Amino acid sequence: MAGNHGSSAAINIEAVRAIIEAQEERQQRTLSAILELADRQQQALLERVERMLTAIKPAPPASTAEFITSSLSTRLPEFAYDPDNGGTFDVWFNRYEDIISKDGAALDDAARARLIVSKLDATTYARFTNHILPKRASELSLEDTVKTLKELFGHNTSIFARRYVYLRTQRNGESLNDYTGIVNQRHEMAEFNTITPEQMKCLVWICGLHSSEDADIRTRALRKMEDNPQATLKELTTEIQQFLSIRQDTKLLNSPSASLLPEINTVNTRKNCMPNPPSPCFRCGRLHWAKDCDFINKTCHDCKLIGHKKGFCKNFTKKKKKKQNSRKERRAANYVTVITSNAADIAPINRIYRQVQINGITVQMRLDTGADVTLLSVRDWIAINRPKLLPPLVKLKSANNKNIKVRGYFECDFDINGHKGRGYCHVADTQSLLGIDWISQNEPLFRSLTEGVICNVSATTLNRLRSTLIARLQKQFPTVFTPGLGRCTKSKAHLTLKPDARPIFRKSRPVPYAAQLRDTKMEEQFNRHHGARRRHFKVGDAVYAKDYRGPKSTWIPGIVVRKVGNATYSVRCGNLLWTRHINQLRSRKKTPPLGQLLDVFDLPLFNSDTSTANPVSDSSTPIICLRRSTRTRRAPKRLHMDPTKATYRS
Repeated sequence: MAGNHGSSAAINIEAVRAIIEAQEERQQRTLSAILELADRQQQALLERVERMLTAIKPAPPASTAEFITSSLSTRLPEFAYDPDNGGTFDVWFNRYEDIISKDGAALDDAARARLIVSKLDATTYARFTNHILPKRASELSLEDTVKTLKELFGHNTSIFARRYVYLRTQRNGESLNDYTGIVNQRHEMAEFNTITPEQMKCLVWICGLHSSEDADIRTRALRKMEDNPQATLKELTTEIQQFLSIRQDTKLLNSPSASLLPEINTVNTRKNCMPNPPSPCFRCGRLHWAKDCDFINKTCHDCKLIGHKKGFCKNFTKKKKKKQNSRKERRAANYVTVITSNAADIAPINRIYRQVQINGITVQMRLDTGADVTLLSVRDWIAINRPKLLPPLVKLKSANNKNIKVRGYFECDFDINGHKGRGYCHVADTQSLLGIDWISQNEPLFRSLTEGVICNVSATTLNRLRSTLIARLQKQFPTVFTPGLGRCTKSKAHLTLKPDARPIFRKSRPVPYAAQLRDTKMEEQFNRHHGARRRHFKVGDAVYAKDYRGPKSTWIPGIVVRKVGNATYSVRCGNLLWTRHINQLRSRKKTPPLGQLLDVFDLPLFNSDTSTANPVSDSSTPIICLRRSTRTRRAPKRLHMDPTKATYRS
């Protein structure tokens, strides 16, 4: 039993072991199949992913460039051209050049050029693309793009103008920080870091030319500095001196030579060059020069004298006496300008000479109608036995403003072609001239010189030059000579007929007394025949005013507010303010006449055999009772005003 039991137990253990091994083997086969299936699925998935990745083109460098471009475009602001406030492309590019070049180092030049062009605003981009036509922006290199943008959107003023503005910088209410920023900004715009000592000298030299007479010099100097910024002060001065010499030579060629002019003597009195008079005018009391007074030709109503305003007679009388008493004192303040001619060796000039007897001795003198005084040479003075000379009364000056020595003057008798006279003769270091003071005493000679004179002036060369200049200007600037205002539309035009002209008050001309009397007589005659009388209303009078608002005009009460014209009044009727003629108003103070009551209450007219009393008058003026017929008359058809109607025809 025991042996059987032991053998059975051994069989059971082996059977269990075999079962377990079979299960392990089966599990191992199942696991291997699962792993094999998983490997096949994974391999299929990898192959599918590989096919998908193969279908997509790999571009890792392009993705990097797009990312950098997008990042830089976000960091860079848009460029807007504003030269007045320093918004130029130079300033913008200098600020963001490092970002474009260093942060965008992975980009090529074409991509950086596209990035810069993309940051231009609409106006700037349109101007840039129009300038580079027929090329496109993508066809330009980075260097050409930056160069073109700097040229187009740089400073619109010259370097000198920016430096001049910088030197005149002032604080106008800004804070210290803002003022400091303005100074720094203008300093950078003026490029003072690159200025040389010679440029600084030229800048100060040009800034000192403030006078209007130096306008041409200033313009020429600025043009020189713009053409050659490295010019020195010596070169600039030489250039300006040559310009002045050429301009002076041009003036000499365009004007007749002073040596070819005949001798002319004119009295040039001293004039006050002060802009304002030191005292009020003695003619009218206003602050202006007496020679410019408006009353210089007016007649005073008090003293009946000409030349002053009413109330200034005393000042005028004093001034007149003082003028008469001081005539001799002012005579010594006169100047005589003498223009001598020494052109005998250039061209023969026909002179007019007259034989004049001075104190019985004949002297040949040149006839000069431009000489205010008669001059005698020293040689001729010796020839007439040296009459005694008195101190000179006048000072002689030549054309170049140099004084001519006057030895003195003497009074003498003279005879010109049988016409005798007496006058002063001045002895000077010049040739003998027969002046206008002696010529005027010879009436036939003076009349022949002053009457019926015709001057034939020829200016063929000048006209030809003017015509050539006009034709050249019309060809060069055709738009300026077209009809119309052109560009002259921003300022007002002022018509100045006379320098420093002032408007003069002119009172209205009074109506002649005869016309006034005629109108008065006509009015009296009309009132006498028709019983009319003049009516007046005062402010606050109670009246009836004509009302045209309804289909028929009526009368409504109102109050006179003011008088507008000779026969027009403003009347307040309730809350309304009307303007009515005096014929459209009736007084409410007294009982109105029958006709007015009928108009007010819109009653029809009626005939009566009995005579009615005259309406009470609103004036104390007596009314002339006219003779009236007793026959029955047909009632007239009255016109009722209706502003809404277009016509009154039935």
